[in-house]
Amino acid sequence: MDLNERLNRFKLQQERCQASLSSIAAARAPSSAPTKPQQYAARPATARPSAPAPAPAVRFSDDTARLQKMHAVRNSAVGLQIKAVIELLYRTRKALTAKQINEATYVDIAGNSAVFENLRSNPCTLTGGAFSLTSPRTA
Repeated sequence: MDLNERLNRFKLQQERCQASLSSIAAARAPSSAPTKPQQYAARPATARPSAPAPAPAVRFSDDTARLQKMHAVRNSAVGLQIKAVIELLYRTRKALTAKQINEATYVDIAGNSAVFENLRSNPCTLTGGAFSLTSPRTA
């Protein structure tokens, strides 16, 4: 008895999926008549009203590439991370916070004490609460 209920539930789910797939295909197809008549029943009347269209999703491949780059930067040597931060500061010529640097280069200054201590001890980079690249003062 339980198996029959599960089978009926599965068949109903398959019908719903097929109906939604065919409606998507009909929406994308040109205005010409469909080549294959629809064999499946429409959605039952008890179905929920459709929700508003969701925001465009981030493509998985784009997000994967970003995450792989972030992983590569964070696992690289401390010297390479410091070099990336100094190059960013040199390019922008602005005072950037640790959060802004993390967003631009994926170098986590707050989470990596070796990078933070090195940049903090460098008089050319730490100014107030932000990091900036200034020319060293000559004596």
